[in-house]
Amino acid sequence: MARPGSPWARRFYRNRPRARRRARVRAYRHDARWNAVRNRLHDLVAGAPDR
Repeated sequence: MARPGSPWARRFYRNRPRARRRARVRAYRHDARWNAVRNRLHDLVAGAPDR
């Protein structure tokens, strides 16, 4: 399983549009789930940006 746009994905999903589409959906769902957690962790470690 590769992130869309990665060298691995370009190599192995080149002739497999269905697999490429599934990878895109999988990456979107993963990012939607974990972005908030990742941002909170970054803010905890490096400090929240000034507002």
